[in-house]
Amino acid sequence: MKRLQLLISLLFVCAVVALCLPLFDMVYLYPATSSLLNEKVRLEAEHLGRYLAQDFAPQGEAEKLQGQLYAMVDSFALLRASIRTPSGEVLFSTDPQQLGQRRDTAFFRRALRRGEAYSRQFPVQLEQGKEVHYLLETQSPIIQEGDLVAVLELIHDISGQRQQLDQALSRASLFLFIAAALLMAGIVQIVRLARQSIRQQGETELLLQESRLQLETKHKELNQIFSLVEHAKNEWQITLDCIADMILLVDAAGRVKRCNQALIEFVDRSYLAVLGKDWKTVLFSEGIEVHSLSEQRGRIYHPRQKVWLLIEFFPSPESAGEQLTVIRIQRQGSTAAEGRQ
Repeated sequence: MKRLQLLISLLFVCAVVALCLPLFDMVYLYPATSSLLNEKVRLEAEHLGRYLAQDFAPQGEAEKLQGQLYAMVDSFALLRASIRTPSGEVLFSTDPQQLGQRRDTAFFRRALRRGEAYSRQFPVQLEQGKEVHYLLETQSPIIQEGDLVAVLELIHDISGQRQQLDQALSRASLFLFIAAALLMAGIVQIVRLARQSIRQQGETELLLQESRLQLETKHKELNQIFSLVEHAKNEWQITLDCIADMILLVDAAGRVKRCNQALIEFVDRSYLAVLGKDWKTVLFSEGIEVHSLSEQRGRIYHPRQKVWLLIEFFPSPESAGEQLTVIRIQRQGSTAAEGRQ
């Protein structure tokens, strides 16, 4: 019973774990991993922006500044590079359409004027196709003599990195889902086998109970039969003990198997002293020869008791199995003269 309770507890824990694995992945693992990797990409982009902004001088010639921006785009695989004024207006850009556009000045006052870089990630649909790209924009302040003189804006296309990230996380989620499914399938199979085993055990116990009841019923019947047999045996023993003739039941070797009280009194021995002994030795311990007796009946004189004995033999039928013989002995007189008559 304790093993069954332990198995049930273990299966319950495994089922909870199997159900929690996908939930853990959706609620915590996937978002946390995605956020961690996105944060890593953002920090690297901000670090690059600050590094490039340190050596960038926005007061140079327009063609030179424009060339520097194109060099940045080519060297670091950027989508776009721009220079903005502290008020947020685009002065130079690798995308001519961006020239003159203005950003929120309050944004620049809050973050960039304190010398802090800023970045944000956003989806956009480029003109080349309908596929949505994920862009990372970094704003790096250009500080000279403690004042914000310009802002270096870099646009990174991180769609490839995000796709690799999504694929890696998807494979991890798929692995967890498969592991949870296999674990749940194993639990279901174990539960099915356990239920089958319990059902078979119940059927076996029911069969054992039925067999035990049948055995108890047969035992009671046998006890009743034995009681009846014992009762009948006692009745026959009482009946035979009331007969004055001596009755013996002997086997094929002549050994006494049963006798009545008349024989016990005649030979003056105990019942146990008679059982198993040769009937001739029991009756004629003086060594009287009894070979002259026929197989059916005969008379012989008993010198110690001074009586003639009429002995009759009644063999059992062959169909009885064991060869037994019933011997009846009657006393016939008290003198030898009576025997000669």
